[in-house]
Amino acid sequence: MLGDSQSAVLTFFGDILPRYVYYRGGEKECSPFRNTVQFCRACGEVGHRTEVCPQPDSPVCHTCGMRNPEVNHNCTPTCAICTGNHITGDHSCLKRLKPIRKQAAKPPKKPHKPAPRWFQSEEEESEWEYGRGGTRKSRSRTRTPSKNRAVETGQPGQRHPKSTSTPRAISQVNPNAQALPRSNPPRACPAHSNPQADAVSYAQAVSPTTKHKPVTPTITEHPEYKRVVAENRQLRTELQEVKSRMARLESLLNQSSNTQSPASTPVVSQPVAQLVETQPPQTPPIAFLVQQIQLVFAKLGQMERTISDLSQAQNPRKRSCQSPGAPTRQPKESGITDSENTNHG
Repeated sequence: MLGDSQSAVLTFFGDILPRYVYYRGGEKECSPFRNTVQFCRACGEVGHRTEVCPQPDSPVCHTCGMRNPEVNHNCTPTCAICTGNHITGDHSCLKRLKPIRKQAAKPPKKPHKPAPRWFQSEEEESEWEYGRGGTRKSRSRTRTPSKNRAVETGQPGQRHPKSTSTPRAISQVNPNAQALPRSNPPRACPAHSNPQADAVSYAQAVSPTTKHKPVTPTITEHPEYKRVVAENRQLRTELQEVKSRMARLESLLNQSSNTQSPASTPVVSQPVAQLVETQPPQTPPIAFLVQQIQLVFAKLGQMERTISDLSQAQNPRKRSCQSPGAPTRQPKESGITDSENTNHG
């Protein structure tokens, strides 16, 4: 404490501020410290308090800050801190220090738990999503008879009381169990309808408000399915016809190759042999074509030889380039003989 001040600044360790403190055997009230700009109302200076002013008797107007003011002078409020049109220390001062407000403590973040590679069931997956803060996925497997009756007759079903057990407690007892009613067994396949749901009671059949569900046509009755089946049948018949034609062509080719292959000469009588000699031999069409091709190649070889002879006669230098003792190169003749013709045939 300095001068006549009755306040002291105390520093405590920790975040708890006590309400009272003991000082010299007595209790003193303790209030939070607020940092302010020190202004002296005795001399009108900024930087110290009035209790420790070195010039407490200096004549200064406390409203406008005029030194040696007259008794009745026109006084306009003037702030000694920001020079605004208000008294010093007013709440509207722009340079007034505001108290520091402690931010509210944020809740601790939950540790991030990576998702497992797979789940044992859909219930386990929904429990994991619910634990992360998402919406829980509730999917009923089957319908109770009251709900089925309400859907068919158009009447609202009775609400069943919810179980008091939490999802967490259910998962701890049996995590793989499915929330299904005991009266209805689980369905084997979702594609098939539930026989209990489709069953119609006597009261429902007699009541005039009963509405039967529309029967959906099966896939075999669909026109697109019928068209595909007809096209498949037609393609199968066409494929069988193509296969039979291919078999016929293969048999004909085998017969022609057997007739063209050389066979052993049968022993015939003399009049039959004379008849065979007198008749001209009939060449098959394939052998005839082979002979014609061979003749064309022979003519091409002759033309090549004549062209080479003419070129050598026009250019005598090529002959002088050969050495006198070197043998002359003969043009290569086509090696086509009658025996080869017969073999090709």
